[in-house]
Amino acid sequence: MINNHFRIAWRNILRNRVHSTIVMAMFTTQRRVKEIGIRKVLGASVSSILTLLAKDFVKLTLLALVVACPVAWWAMDRWLTDFAYRIDIQCGCLPWPV
Repeated sequence: MINNHFRIAWRNILRNRVHSTIVMAMFTTQRRVKEIGIRKVLGASVSSILTLLAKDFVKLTLLALVVACPVAWWAMDRWLTDFAYRIDIQCGCLPWPV
């Protein structure tokens, strides 16, 4: 029963994350329709336009990663100090979910 609730919670988190990314992409595309049109008329390829749009998302994701990873590592390390059997959190495991 608990495992099922856990699975549902993670599915909802993932669904919300994907949905928010799609909404941000739609908002950015709508805001830059004229710019995209001008670039297409001047001969830009679809891949260059997608790169232009994706650059903003990549920058925001990397900024969030740089800010959140040290804070998450510190919080987990502090939380695990009280356990009798504890593990050391490696810094390399934190960026994997991103």
